[in-house]
Amino acid sequence: MPVLKNFHLEASDGRLAVMATDLELSILVEAQLVEASTAGAVMLPARKLLEIVNAAAEDELRMTVVGSDCHIECGSAKWDLKLSATPDQYPPLP
Repeated sequence: MPVLKNFHLEASDGRLAVMATDLELSILVEAQLVEASTAGAVMLPARKLLEIVNAAAEDELRMTVVGSDCHIECGSAKWDLKLSATPDQYPPLP
């Protein structure tokens, strides 16, 4: 399932949940102290997101999602991702 190559992110004011699964193993990580102007969920390609997070090191990431476009900024670095999956396509965690 191509959707399994994505992380499922859910943001609300003060909280970010990141989920991943291969249908046998699942992981759910929550972070607090997150600012979200709008609560919502998005699916991001796992490999690309890991690349971005590794490049960001200790800097703050700013993410904007509009429709199927995701814009991520960290310092002077910028990435634009086309989203191919929607959160409702993600399988329920076991």
